[in-house]
Amino acid sequence: MTELRDGERTPDGTTSEVDRASAWRADTDAEPKEPDDVGDSYTPTENDHWSDGETTEPAEPEDIDTTDPSAEDAGEPSEPVGPDTTTVSASDDDPLLRGEFLDRVKSVFGGSGADRVREITDTVDTPEFQSPGKSYPPDRYGTPLDRPDGTRTPLFDGVPTREQTKQGELGDCGVIATMGAVAAHRPEDIQAAVRENEDGTYEVRLHAAKSTGAGGYEPTGHIIKLTVTPDLPVHDELPDLPAFADSVGTGAAWAPVLEKAIAGLDQVWTEDRADSWKTVHNCKGEMPTGYVRLDDGTKSGDRAELMVQLTGVPAETWPLPTGYNFEGHAPKRQVLDHFVEKLSNDCPIVVGTRKTRVDEQPPPKDLVAGHAYEVTEVDDKGFIHLRNPYNRQDPLPVTFEEFRKHFLPNYTTLEPK
Repeated sequence: MTELRDGERTPDGTTSEVDRASAWRADTDAEPKEPDDVGDSYTPTENDHWSDGETTEPAEPEDIDTTDPSAEDAGEPSEPVGPDTTTVSASDDDPLLRGEFLDRVKSVFGGSGADRVREITDTVDTPEFQSPGKSYPPDRYGTPLDRPDGTRTPLFDGVPTREQTKQGELGDCGVIATMGAVAAHRPEDIQAAVRENEDGTYEVRLHAAKSTGAGGYEPTGHIIKLTVTPDLPVHDELPDLPAFADSVGTGAAWAPVLEKAIAGLDQVWTEDRADSWKTVHNCKGEMPTGYVRLDDGTKSGDRAELMVQLTGVPAETWPLPTGYNFEGHAPKRQVLDHFVEKLSNDCPIVVGTRKTRVDEQPPPKDLVAGHAYEVTEVDDKGFIHLRNPYNRQDPLPVTFEEFRKHFLPNYTTLEPK
């Protein structure tokens, strides 16, 4: 079981070691039928991208592991940020410069250095994209951002919105839901993360994040700068449509560009960072990379890390409370109040449904099992509204009781300091 740190709190306000450990068990001691992991995909048709026409049924969620250790992310304490920038290239020949960027920066600078923003640069060109066992994987990289009329899909179509994120065939619902949630609440962070270069490539700037334990992440103060080429996986018969995150139906390119950058992040991981991912995702063989890694789905800690990378703001994974708090509030009141507080402060919330057993009925209200959702609202009647990263097929609002029954017992949100 993952131990809580001294002074940590749960949404129910408990602070005693016994109460906090009891609350956290709802997250970390789940039975195998309740893995902290979501991931699913479906095969789109041309209509899926060009219009919001008839809904295509999603494929069954990918098989996922049932372990739930907390992911550890290598990192050094944040350094003060100043006007000078030092860049370390991922293509350097020195073997010390071929891992996750914080270790490489330390090898160059001896560990500390004030008044510098530490950067690592790398190029994300053609991450692995054909997942083993997929019956209908994309065929190749193409140029679907280039329109038939000779123009290119704009990076932004106005202010970024959650509706400009639409999951494709990849089982990365947690990634798409997190990007959409950040766009809805902090669109300026999305705009700051991506820009188009004069040569047609894109520059993606992400905040380096480190684990604080128990599902939490915080920024280190360093920056990951990736040059992302515009080519995206496509099918031969649909060369103008991205196979993964959509740009045609949404009218903006930022989501597939960011998705590709996130797929390429493992290019700058150390061996320890890769081993950590393998442990958390119960990967026994060689670690998948690129889009194939994203196709494995996300843990709540993965989504917390991504929130930090996109915003530069700390993020936490909160367990659902199981008892009354010191103010006498039941779990329902605690969670709904916390959701309302977070949403009113423009803090995105991402949750995931449980996987169902073979002998279980599918979840109600158009919920997809083993799938990530964004919490968008708690209405006056206490119903929880959710957004599906498919960009359609949003479920009907759920009660707290339905939420507790059909969702994993934790949720991820930002925790501004």
